[in-house]
Amino acid sequence: MQIQNVLSGYTDPPVKYTDPPVKRQAEFLDAAGRIVIDQGTVEAGPGGSAAEAARHVLGAYDVTRITPKQFTEMIQRLFDAAVITQQEYEQLAAIRLDLDMGGIDADAPVDLLEFYRDQIEQVHRRNERGASVPDALRTRFDWVEKFAMLQAAPGTFGLDTVA
Repeated sequence: MQIQNVLSGYTDPPVKYTDPPVKRQAEFLDAAGRIVIDQGTVEAGPGGSAAEAARHVLGAYDVTRITPKQFTEMIQRLFDAAVITQQEYEQLAAIRLDLDMGGIDADAPVDLLEFYRDQIEQVHRRNERGASVPDALRTRFDWVEKFAMLQAAPGTFGLDTVA
């Protein structure tokens, strides 16, 4: 299963979102590179660039050495900056559940790529008995892989080549 580009649909000029029923905290960089917090109105990055907000948030983490607690913080920041939707947030939150179920301590660094490769390998080993890789597991791996690619090559933000 393939997930759409994290940044698809985000182009200049700046996109501004409002969230009338529930106020959320948005975090982004101003023109001077300082973190700016805005309550209620979500405006991502300098000039409203969602790609800049994603670059800022993902640049602070490494999914090949991240604690479950840091992962939760990262996806919350992506959501607060309106980089990901509620549905995408829920998909990503399932990764934390997988880590908890896998016995990973909340403060222990883990390589998420390796964690999901192992999970998929276990399914393949059981495949001899008819098991196939569940779509949800494949989707979680795709998310982690995409984050790793964006973190490794920050210049690709906003390009559909990662899709």
